Parts: sequence; C-alpha cells; structure tokens
Amino acid sequence: QQTNLFSNNDSQRIMEEQQQQMTAAMLMHQQQQNWARQQQQQQQMFPMQQQPQQFEQ
Repeated sequence: QQTNLFSNNDSQRIMEEQQQQMTAAMLMHQQQQNWARQQQQQQQMFPMQQQPQQFEQ
C-alpha cells in the first residue's frame, strides 16, 4: 500500500500549502491595487503637493 509517492496526509498538506501560497499572492495583489488607488486619490486631492515643479517655473 506504500506504492504512492505521497501518503494521503502528505498530498493533503501539499494542496493546503499551494492554496495558502495562492491566497497570499492574491492578497498581495489586492494590497497593491488598493495602494495604487490611494495614490491616485491623493494626487486628485492634493495636486499642488504632488507637482510643485509647475509653480517654480
């Protein structure tokens, strides 16, 4: 009965690890999108602070 490379326990653990990695990647992607959205909102709210070189000319 030990012909499989992995026992059921090992394959279950591997699947869980893969799911965790995918979840972590999705969370990181969401955080990056949220951060980009916040940056855009800040630029819209404070255009003078974001681009001071326009007023120095």
